[in-house]
Amino acid sequence: MKNTKRKLVFFAPYDYDGMTSHFEQMALDGWLIQSVNGNLWKYKKIEPQKLKFAVTHFEYFTVNEAAPDNGQNEFVEICAEAGWQLTAHNKTLMVFVTDS
Repeated sequence: MKNTKRKLVFFAPYDYDGMTSHFEQMALDGWLIQSVNGNLWKYKKIEPQKLKFAVTHFEYFTVNEAAPDNGQNEFVEICAEAGWQLTAHNKTLMVFVTDS
């Protein structure tokens, strides 16, 4: 059985409700979003479960570890303290997940 799945998806950049609904349905089907790269998203196999997702844009988010933080680490830490884990990101798009 495959442990990863790639899916071509089309959402408007700020269709947070559509994306979160999509991620929640995929989790119920046993797939957790792992990366968002343009319209090609990658999922990893999980036990089917009900998860909640939050999608946001962080204007100064960077994947370059050598670049200035610009507050992103603090933002991710605050989310983690509230029970939200960063599960995927690309450029300014950040996807968080929680099981509570």
